[in-house]
Amino acid sequence: MIVTALLLLNAQAYDGDPGKVHACVGAGGQVRVVAAEGFGNPYNDCSALPGFWIPIHLDSDWSGHGTGAMYNTALTDLVGIGTSSPQHPLDVHGDVRTDGRFAAGNTAGIGFDGSYYDRIFDLSHTIQDFSTAPGWIPFKSYIGIDPQMDLTGADQREIYGVDMSTWITAGNPHDLYHVNGQYFGTFHDGTGHVDLLYGTLMVVETSVGDVGSQVGAWAISDVRASGSVADNTALAVRAGHRGDSGSVGVNRGILVQSPEASQPLGVNYGVYVEAQDAGATSYALYTEPSDVYLGGPVGVGTSTPASALQVRGYTQLDVTAGRPPAADCDAASERGRMKVDAAASLLYVCMNTGWVGK
Repeated sequence: MIVTALLLLNAQAYDGDPGKVHACVGAGGQVRVVAAEGFGNPYNDCSALPGFWIPIHLDSDWSGHGTGAMYNTALTDLVGIGTSSPQHPLDVHGDVRTDGRFAAGNTAGIGFDGSYYDRIFDLSHTIQDFSTAPGWIPFKSYIGIDPQMDLTGADQREIYGVDMSTWITAGNPHDLYHVNGQYFGTFHDGTGHVDLLYGTLMVVETSVGDVGSQVGAWAISDVRASGSVADNTALAVRAGHRGDSGSVGVNRGILVQSPEASQPLGVNYGVYVEAQDAGATSYALYTEPSDVYLGGPVGVGTSTPASALQVRGYTQLDVTAGRPPAADCDAASERGRMKVDAAASLLYVCMNTGWVGK
């Protein structure tokens, strides 16, 4: 493509006429005009030239554009790079590299977009109809493993479907406000009804093969080497309403759904927390002052509670010096409260008549 453009510029320089030019390109990159309007040439085809030559043909659709070339009309033919049988408007067999930016789609753009961020890679497309497909995926990345490959023993490798990361390189002294490795979002600004709107869908499935451990989503926030972090959180979840109107029927920070199980599950945990013993003070579960509702039965020290609350071990009550305050046992919702007066060897229970010591 570049050689043909340069050849046309030379032809124009000789006769000023952007008419059709026929030329031959040699194995070493030599170019020779064999027929052109406006000046004579002793050769009329490549076969008359010594050595190995490839014919190329240019017409007036190509013109000079700075130090490169520009095609003046729509290019309707398929273009192949590294292949003589392209199947798409541009079919490249080999690697493609650019030091510039990349944009694809009918609403994609590059560079500063007028809002805030400077885009480097942009895949943006406005869906205009659903007549050709039941759904749309703006970006798909697929890695398949050839079944004939031998990946046993020392030849085993790791595979990442998508690797998106943002690096602050070593020695960078600049202060930054926010650094985000990945940003996924779904926004509904229309007036129609959407049955289910979700920002990120992560699915891991095993159909036939054997897997030792399977994790649908993994959030890791590590501090390494000599790094210092004041507050380290692996996963922050927030659900709320920040609009001027409208409402939220039910608001959940985290929803753990019941698993689909057409076959028996060995042991099922809605939430499983491993032993937390790495910090000077460690809690498996910590909540700031707020109501906690447990549907029960709840077992402490037992995995098979037979009552709303069953404790295997000691149950320790708060202590009091003398009878607890009457104001703590003057409502029906307070019946059943208990405190221990260790000095008097009394157990106080809140009854309909007030505190009763036994």
